Amino acid sequence: GFMVRMKVSRNSSLSVIIDDAASQGYDLTSGDLIEWKASRTIALDLTDAGSVEIELNGKPIKLQVPAGKPAYVILDANGIKQ
Repeated sequence: GFMVRMKVSRNSSLSVIIDDAASQGYDLTSGDLIEWKASRTIALDLTDAGSVEIELNGKPIKLQVPAGKPAYVILDANGIKQ
């Protein structure tokens, strides 16, 4: 398995799907710190890709999306899945 940590720098929202389970919605507030553990995949549907900092097993993940734009990202133990 693997772990994803998200630090929120601006208010936004997201939906998360862990290992193909039901989607969970979050209203994010600046300063929030959220952690998830997964066996296979974590899918993040972000309303503002620039509002969060994401770490995968302690290593920063760089989203290739401009700040203020939405992003849909699927992570596994190796990083961002294409």
